Amino acid sequence: MNFIKRSMQKTLRVLKLFMIACIIYAGSYSAYYFYKAYRATSVFDLKKITVRNNRLLTPGDVIELTGIKRGTRTDELDLSSSESKLNSSPYVKRSRIRRIYPASIEITVVENEPLAYLNSSGTLKYVNADGKVLGKARPGEGYDLPVILNGPDSGIMTFLNECTASSPFTYHHISEIQRTDRGIELYLIKSSAPVIIGTDEFKKKIIVLEYFLKNEYNNLAFGRIEYIDLRFDKQVVLKEFTIAEN
Repeated sequence: MNFIKRSMQKTLRVLKLFMIACIIYAGSYSAYYFYKAYRATSVFDLKKITVRNNRLLTPGDVIELTGIKRGTRTDELDLSSSESKLNSSPYVKRSRIRRIYPASIEITVVENEPLAYLNSSGTLKYVNADGKVLGKARPGEGYDLPVILNGPDSGIMTFLNECTASSPFTYHHISEIQRTDRGIELYLIKSSAPVIIGTDEFKKKIIVLEYFLKNEYNNLAFGRIEYIDLRFDKQVVLKEFTIAEN
């Protein structure tokens, strides 16, 4: 009786092992079959790339920076590596790439906003708030920025940053800005007369200039004015052209 019982138990174990082997084989075969079917289909090949929130870079620029190619399997993309490549661009502050199955991705960028243009041998280039030259400006990008004529030095960048912080109104009236032997000089959008800022007390001078722009600027005959000087305490001094006497 014990012999029969042991034989039955042994047979059951063998059957159990056989069933497990059959299940493993069937699972492996199914996995192999589905893998072959997956590799044969083009459903998951990347077909659509959407770029959002870009202004300085074109969609083509963004896609090229990521290194992502259409036709690559969406689940085989290394999105972290692509984001790192994109973020290495001086134009890009940060970015995010997400998969949209079965065959799309979406790239969202946050760009380094330019504070000014730099006139570099007749070519306009973007300059950010730190004075870093980002690259060549795109025509028709919609930015209304002052033009730096002779290089984004620390004084010019400090003045422009202070303008954006304390008086955006004044900032948007600046057409051109440069460093001269009199300090910082700028040109306003409706006048060819330079405005001499000097080298210090930028915040106070910006407030004085804003008041001048709002209350006196539109009433001046600029054809008679040689320059506008803000180097005197809390006042605007206008220097008129000297008319030679016969």
